[in-house]
Amino acid sequence: PQRGPSLWALDAYNSGWQALESNNLRLAEKKLAIAYAYVPTNSETNFALGNLRLAQNNPSAAQSFYRAVVDLDPQHKGAFNNLGVIALEEKRWPDAQSFFDAALKLEPRDAKTHYLLARAQLEQGNSHGARAEIETALQLKPDQPEFLALRAEISKASGGQ
Repeated sequence: PQRGPSLWALDAYNSGWQALESNNLRLAEKKLAIAYAYVPTNSETNFALGNLRLAQNNPSAAQSFYRAVVDLDPQHKGAFNNLGVIALEEKRWPDAQSFFDAALKLEPRDAKTHYLLARAQLEQGNSHGARAEIETALQLKPDQPEFLALRAEISKASGGQ
């Protein structure tokens, strides 16, 4: 059988991810810390730790892990997306837009990211760009209630145009 840090980390990572998914944050912390100790340069372990910190309402620590993910794997759409969500929550609209733009370069057909980018653009006063993004989101997922609500908000903000 195979041995080594990566293999040992895998079991801890899988257990930690399952604990995180079931909202058992204490067990997730324990298991993901073990996985990280074995392989601190694994992007998925760093991403899971970022998600754990977000679930623990610690966006600053989450952001550190997500930035580590992007450094390790510049193609990690989830890390860019989550960095954008944190920036939105902190009202850092230009940063949010940059992160969502990066995520969309990696996965251009992600309706939720188009929606989030529309939100960031609207907050910056760019109703034209926001309208284009929300229309793209709606083409991809036409029945999404929050997408429809944002389209109405954008229309209202731009004087019904």
